Amino acid sequence: MGKLLSKITEIFPGNTEYMGIALIMIGVAIFITLVLNFVARKLKFVKYLPGILLIFIGLFSIFSVIDNLFDPASLNNIFIFITCVAAGLASILFALIIGILSD
Repeated sequence: MGKLLSKITEIFPGNTEYMGIALIMIGVAIFITLVLNFVARKLKFVKYLPGILLIFIGLFSIFSVIDNLFDPASLNNIFIFITCVAAGLASILFALIIGILSD
């Protein structure tokens, strides 16, 4: 595992903090999806809410800077878009896996 992580950090030098933030956010989104699945076992749609919410946050972030997309000042919003959409999609896919396995 350590060798794989070192190869990944060699590919993206100087951006390891962004990868760490993205991985932490994906992990938190999956954890929240798992907790919501256990808390609201009867309500099947609740486990999809974190993923949908994260995707909406990401889309709002990118649409707020769509006019100045290539401006260096909007780089934070682009990062928020990428991490929120990635975490949202991971959360939705995890919720689908939970739904398939629980039936």
